Amino acid sequence: MSDRGSNLSILLVTKEQAVFEMTKRLLADGQCEVREAKNSHEALVTILDNSIDVVILDAEASGDIDVGLAPIIKRLRPKISLILVLDNYSTAALEKVISCGIVYHAVKPVDDTELVEVVKAIRKKLYPRQLQ
Repeated sequence: MSDRGSNLSILLVTKEQAVFEMTKRLLADGQCEVREAKNSHEALVTILDNSIDVVILDAEASGDIDVGLAPIIKRLRPKISLILVLDNYSTAALEKVISCGIVYHAVKPVDDTELVEVVKAIRKKLYPRQLQ
């Protein structure tokens, strides 16, 4: 859990600037701090150097940001909540990460309302005594 009071620290791993900006706006309620990593290497460095509560992994078929990053993140920081967003539904991709404990997964396009609700539920679990 983060040490920033009751702000949820979110790392969005995506190489699409538009996705980052949209997600940041969606979660801009004063209770979330959203950071960006544009590739797997940046994501790992950010996770190791910072206190991150949630990682939203925008996995791509091209492999620049691969679902294989999810188990590595969980090995490094087991308490991080992982949200996986896939370009397309892939049983093989889900099988690869399902055992590592992802909290939520979706196929693009993602339902914005649902994503916000998942993040709110994670926040409520991490900070149960905070008044909403």
